Amino acid sequence: MLTDDQFAARLTALMNEETADVGPVPGMSETLRRRRQRQAWRVRIAVAVPVAATLVATALVTTAGPGGRAAPAAVGSHGSNPRDVAYVSARTQAALANIDRYVARVENRNTAGDLLGWTWYDNQTGRSRSDLYLDGRHVESRLISGVNTDRPTALLVDYRDRTWTISTVLKALCAHNCFGAPQDPTEIRAAMASGSLALIGEEPVRGHETLHLRVTGLPKVIAMDLFVDPHTYLPVRLIAGGPTTTISDYTWLPRTPRNLAVLDLRPPPGFTRTR
Repeated sequence: MLTDDQFAARLTALMNEETADVGPVPGMSETLRRRRQRQAWRVRIAVAVPVAATLVATALVTTAGPGGRAAPAAVGSHGSNPRDVAYVSARTQAALANIDRYVARVENRNTAGDLLGWTWYDNQTGRSRSDLYLDGRHVESRLISGVNTDRPTALLVDYRDRTWTISTVLKALCAHNCFGAPQDPTEIRAAMASGSLALIGEEPVRGHETLHLRVTGLPKVIAMDLFVDPHTYLPVRLIAGGPTTTISDYTWLPRTPRNLAVLDLRPPPGFTRTR
């Protein structure tokens, strides 16, 4: 019978014989190394995410307005220039100086929504037509022609007493319209050049966004609010506040024969010419 020491020695010898052919699985070391790397990345990400969240939260608090609300965005730009009042004013005046390919149609109403009349401008031929309405009735039409000549003329057709007259007018009065406020492109440009300008911001008008300019310090009106298209910088709406307030909505039409035909004003048959 074996003693305890002999039994232990014999058991060790048998175990060595059984495991003599046992070795590591090929690639096991590389697998373990990659596993340690993945564990290390997990630890780094777990630390980084809370730090990033803290930085974002700090940025939001820093840029927020009063009460934690996001501060209003400044009027942006579709190009490289910022949209400040000088930039918008310059682009608007430049657009108004290059309208020869358009016929401008202007609908005029008062604050109650009553139709005051229509005006058409063709800058290329120097013609403008104004149709005046009173209580929904067409009462007068006026066509000014030859604005670009030394002898502009005005044709006035009065539908109330069925008369018409034609006369030479002073060139300085050619831009004056029936509605008592700056309205044609020349008047608007002059008002912008002489008045004090402020950029109010972006505002929807007639279903699309506009840039809202306010002009003050004008002799005829208390204030002129001009809403221009943010792409073409042409007027979409003009609100002139004075003794009465006129709301003028602009549509810029191509110079087709149909759109130009409205500027061929003629006295209706049976109307009497007066002097």
